Amino acid sequence: MSKIGTKMLTQKRSPLAEKASLLGNGHDPQAAYKQLQIMAQKGSTAAAAALEQCRASGIITPGAIPGTTDPQAMFESWKTDYISAYGGATPVSLSSGLAQRFSGATRKSHLPIPPSGLGPVEELVDGEPQSAKRAQGYDVPFEHKTRAPQALIVNRSDMASDRVGMVSANVIAKGNDAAMMPDFMAARALEDGETQLSFDRQPAFSSTHKQDPINTSVGPNYVNKFNETLDVPGLVKIVNAMRAYRNESGLPVVSGDVQFGIVVPPDLSGDLSYLLDRDRDQFGATNWAHIYDFVGIVLPTLTDTKTFYVCILNGPVRAIYYSVFIPMEHIFQGPGTTYYNDKRQFKFQSNEDNAALIADWRMIAKSKIP
Repeated sequence: MSKIGTKMLTQKRSPLAEKASLLGNGHDPQAAYKQLQIMAQKGSTAAAAALEQCRASGIITPGAIPGTTDPQAMFESWKTDYISAYGGATPVSLSSGLAQRFSGATRKSHLPIPPSGLGPVEELVDGEPQSAKRAQGYDVPFEHKTRAPQALIVNRSDMASDRVGMVSANVIAKGNDAAMMPDFMAARALEDGETQLSFDRQPAFSSTHKQDPINTSVGPNYVNKFNETLDVPGLVKIVNAMRAYRNESGLPVVSGDVQFGIVVPPDLSGDLSYLLDRDRDQFGATNWAHIYDFVGIVLPTLTDTKTFYVCILNGPVRAIYYSVFIPMEHIFQGPGTTYYNDKRQFKFQSNEDNAALIADWRMIAKSKIP
């Protein structure tokens, strides 16, 4: 097999978040200034006043002048920061092909898993009807639940000039977290894989999977739960096992070239980079890993530092099913709302009705490093 290049996929930050990091205060003044100009053109007296303050002081940050904070202008500026961060973030679980997003139809639902094969090839006898079997398939039940990162509250004291940059950074982080819901849910699905039941009514990660769950006498038990290390020998054992998975007809689940993904927490990203580094061959090292089209996936929301996953990215389904019943809703409570009038606080919050589960155990394996 010819050698194919490997690549690493990690979560991408929004352009605004990158600018915030470079500026050092977590705030994009030009974006805020542009937003103020738009508001002023629409007749906002608060925005016009804030613009005048910026021109007079040379500071392009609403409320950055002690004693002249304008809550409305600051709130609108921070809301812009939030939406920019949300729109610019890229969940690695979706961009890598580890997970696939679907629109859910009902709060309680089920995931239909069709068979990838119906039976062996038969020899037909003239004059005899061809044997047949009823359509089969499997259901995996699940429920959409409302989930969200923690809301962000901004007190009046946070609007002081020496705290504006800190609040801006918090708002950007909140928007980024909301956009990363697919990654949070994908990590949860992976880490719950030994309790969630797959379509064969076995835990998603198990050593007792059957080739045909309807006819359990067919085929051996298949294993997708390992205790191998993140190195070439460990990867060989896992990949060999996955290539041996057979469908109901006894044929390979995925034929032809298989594209594998190796999913790790941030703590193992260095080990993964070393494993996939094809330049090691130049120094006489054996680097078997890159003969396959491996994709390194660093999922930042994984918490188990000793576990990694190997998934098939070009199989009949994605490893993780990410279903959204009610898409992300953003709720901004600032000047003019009852919340602000009662508490004199801003609040940035969001929520989404979603669910995530391992769709097909044959698409993914788990390894706990001993």
